[in-house]
Amino acid sequence: MTTTRILGALALSFAFALPGAAMTVTVDAEGVTAAELPRGARIVLFGVGREPGRYRSSIRRWTEVLADDDRDGRVRFAGHVTNRSIWVAVDLETGESVAATGPDYPRREVTAGSALKRDNVGQLSKLENARGIAEMLIVRPKRGAWRLGSSKNSAVDEARGNPAVMRLDASAFRAVEGVASDDLKHLKRGDVLAMIDPRLMEFYVIHVNED
Repeated sequence: MTTTRILGALALSFAFALPGAAMTVTVDAEGVTAAELPRGARIVLFGVGREPGRYRSSIRRWTEVLADDDRDGRVRFAGHVTNRSIWVAVDLETGESVAATGPDYPRREVTAGSALKRDNVGQLSKLENARGIAEMLIVRPKRGAWRLGSSKNSAVDEARGNPAVMRLDASAFRAVEGVASDDLKHLKRGDVLAMIDPRLMEFYVIHVNED
């Protein structure tokens, strides 16, 4: 097997978030609640919504760090939440994740395909999407959380001029405010990657199982 084929196979080696996770997320018009958490847990709550307007809808984005300070295994983000929304909660200590949508809003969970690619030194640092726009979150348990929003042909798109793909580098992600984070140079085993497409309102969450 050639080196190119080996790296291609490795790039596809990741696992989807387990469906039987204990954490739960519920969404209502006045906020989002995460429950069944370890006592004292901290989570990052990542959301994207479409807010109806007179002529067209607008995109809303949320990145909230919530702490279970009263140790009851439950946290809540309070605020107006559009029904047309997707939410991903990730435990900053364990990496456990769960996703939810607004009440009665369809859950469009898709496969990531070959989203992760290795760079020329073999590190998992490239993220590819055949999408026009993507909001992304990376969580490395115990080490940090990072966010990036990008559109096709934006400054961080390394495949500008190629209409078939948007390519991003891990180093373009920025630390989530309120989370002490290492410098992010590439993805590692145990990282959680969440992507929400604000245009199609599709999402995926993967747990990386290759260094």
